[in-house]
Amino acid sequence: MIPILYTSMIDDPNHLIKFEEIYEEYYKQMFYVANRILNDAYEAEDAVQDAFIGIARNMKTVSKIVNKTDLFYYVLTAAKHAALNRLPKKKLYDESVPMDDAPAMSDNSFWETLCNKLTYEALLKAVTAVPETYREVLYYHFVMGFSVKETASLLNIKVATAKQQLVRGKKALVQAAEKRGVVDNGAE
Repeated sequence: MIPILYTSMIDDPNHLIKFEEIYEEYYKQMFYVANRILNDAYEAEDAVQDAFIGIARNMKTVSKIVNKTDLFYYVLTAAKHAALNRLPKKKLYDESVPMDDAPAMSDNSFWETLCNKLTYEALLKAVTAVPETYREVLYYHFVMGFSVKETASLLNIKVATAKQQLVRGKKALVQAAEKRGVVDNGAE
């Protein structure tokens, strides 16, 4: 049984049913992820509740995720980000890349260029070489097809942060592909 707080946040009965299924199925795994980060059961519990509040607010988008693996990945990522948000004033990301160093290509042309130049296996290897922080944003934006705003909402981060991670992720993906010798420097 889900707490009443969530039921008041979800208007659509179908979304409420889906949310209840998510809550029942993934609560323990989400708690485990949060507790591993925070090393405090009470804080982990609060982080999981924060994650579920985010999920409840975004049920319209979350309900579009039909693949169970994608849903599992999403809810664990939500728990991870909620736990990281609770860490006391810890810098989440140390690396700082100026925005003007961003690849000049639009998202669509960037993705099409990579897909045209790489085989599936080469693209998969390049993606796995990208740091996890950027990989998540790339995955939700390019693979799942969510907008930057939806991606930010799903990951419980600011839109500006999602944009910057997307820029960095694109650069990291091109660099990973170049390292493997499958894309020349003209890909940017």
